[in-house]
Amino acid sequence: MDENRRIYHHGSSSTSNEDLLTLSLFTPSATRSPPPPHPEQPPVVAVLVYQQQKEEEQQQQPVVDPHPVYQQQEQQQEEQQQPVVGSRRPRRRLNREKKTDDIPQPYPWATNRRATIYGFDYLVSKGITTISGDVQCKKCRSCFKIEFDLRMRFVAIVEFIVKEMGKLHNRAHARWSNPEFPTCSSCLQTNCLKPVLNQKKKAINWLFLFLGEMLGCCSLAQLKYFCKYTDNHRTGAKDRLLYFTYLGICKQLDPALSPLIDRF
Repeated sequence: MDENRRIYHHGSSSTSNEDLLTLSLFTPSATRSPPPPHPEQPPVVAVLVYQQQKEEEQQQQPVVDPHPVYQQQEQQQEEQQQPVVGSRRPRRRLNREKKTDDIPQPYPWATNRRATIYGFDYLVSKGITTISGDVQCKKCRSCFKIEFDLRMRFVAIVEFIVKEMGKLHNRAHARWSNPEFPTCSSCLQTNCLKPVLNQKKKAINWLFLFLGEMLGCCSLAQLKYFCKYTDNHRTGAKDRLLYFTYLGICKQLDPALSPLIDRF
């Protein structure tokens, strides 16, 4: 009986030792175990992911134009349309050449050339000693035709120019810029008969306005027209162009006055 008890005790001790060894081997360690693997995606999801990656790759790749020639032409057109920074815009060349065609003779004392009249000697030889023109009263609106004596008026203007030339400084005298008009024979209003100017520049009665010292009634454009076709300066203020117009008509009437006038 004692032997059996020893055997039992010996067997129980061996069994307990095996259990302890088993527990020590299979006891979980302090470190964490790796996470479980991701579950595999279903086939449909995998296909969608592949398509999305393919589209992103295509977007990143440069688009090749099947027609490179057309693309180059369009690029050149865009470059031409874009303004160049720092460059000056090319000026548009205006046609400012003088008209060379002749015109119908507007008056017996005018030639068939624009803004040109006959000389004093020629007019006297043809019996043209008075120059007429149309005027209108600023008050009663009556229209008249008045005349100026060619010789008397021309001599008076030349004497005035020679006397005042040194004071003018290439500017028209106040007497020319603000002309004094004749008295109206209808309403007897003084300084009232203003010349009637033709709307067409080629039909302006230049000699009549000159003898009446009424060229100041012309507009700046009309004075530029005269200076343009008589090879005079046509830049500057109106009083400057008016000055050249008076001198230009003096030279046309008597070319011998050119040295005297040009001296100033």
